[in-house]
Amino acid sequence: MKARICHLTSVHPRYDSRIFGKQCRSMVRAGFEVILIVADGLGDESKDGVRIVDAGKPRGGRVGRFLRSSVAVCRRARNFKPDIYHFHDPELIPFTLPIAVLGGRVIYDIHENLPEQTTRKHYLPTIVRKPLGWLLGFIENSAVPMFAGAVTVIPEIARRFPAHKTIEVRNYPDLDEIQRGTKPFVEREANVLYLGAISETRGIREILMASSADEERNFDLVLAGRWVPTTLREELSPVIEKSGVRDLGFLGRDEVNELLGSVRAGLVTLHPEGGYDVALPVKLFEYMAAGLPVVVSDFPLWREIVERAGAGILVDPSDVDAIRLALNRIAGDPALAETMGRSGRAAVERDYSWGGQANRLADFYRRILGGKI
Repeated sequence: MKARICHLTSVHPRYDSRIFGKQCRSMVRAGFEVILIVADGLGDESKDGVRIVDAGKPRGGRVGRFLRSSVAVCRRARNFKPDIYHFHDPELIPFTLPIAVLGGRVIYDIHENLPEQTTRKHYLPTIVRKPLGWLLGFIENSAVPMFAGAVTVIPEIARRFPAHKTIEVRNYPDLDEIQRGTKPFVEREANVLYLGAISETRGIREILMASSADEERNFDLVLAGRWVPTTLREELSPVIEKSGVRDLGFLGRDEVNELLGSVRAGLVTLHPEGGYDVALPVKLFEYMAAGLPVVVSDFPLWREIVERAGAGILVDPSDVDAIRLALNRIAGDPALAETMGRSGRAAVERDYSWGGQANRLADFYRRILGGKI
């Protein structure tokens, strides 16, 4: 009999890249039966060997999601009597704790540093962000010892929890999903890409200033992602229109892959606050996997990755001139861009691909199950 793994989320979309695209699909290939419980109102289905079960569309805003969706997701999961419950949202902690206390094997997958992330929630009053972050961190720290295990994405988060029951499963790209672009760089338009959520702390002001129509530059900027908050897009729209920036909005996986294969460089100039300086942003490795050179913030952790690979140029994310110079250099020299991109792709194939992370997760499951698989 195959061990049954049930992934639970009341927040993430059913085709979330980390949960469905990487974890669920790779665990099917590793020999597990995998069920994914979501709450989106789109109905049940089976896809790529994963059984997707819909607990119903969330109602009533954030409070409704927390109460109704969390209860519904956990109730549906218990009906399947899985060997392991693997949940992905902190709001599910109060509803998965009783399962753990009653003997269920529960794993908490911690995608973000919750205390730090809470301080960046623009919809929360500033005065409550730090106290709430502390409280949520306390809840996490108290709950994890009662679970069978915890999965984190970076060392900074892993250090908060008991080492004997915590592993890192880093969000490296799946090379089956991201292929190296085949179009020669000399034939590509001199476009540079920023991919992912667009916000102040992710450096959008400096990126737009570096791309200003008033300055000499060898490149055009392409944005692909959601603005956080949406009002920031309205505030910066005069700069966007003046500079001729292409703002494509949120794109699907196929559209992203096509875009990655058509530009000359990728941008990751996040600011150091909010824990970004110790994060491992997915977009960095996706750019490298696609064979793109990168212009990235000069943080020690990122410097080690990019310099060792010879994959791009490091800059101070607050230095507009440095960002512009780096982009001008790469976009204006297709041969250099292609060389850096080739080196980045080789580094991902060697050190930063999802395959090794999938093996770690499968071994963690087997350890928790006591080798019974």
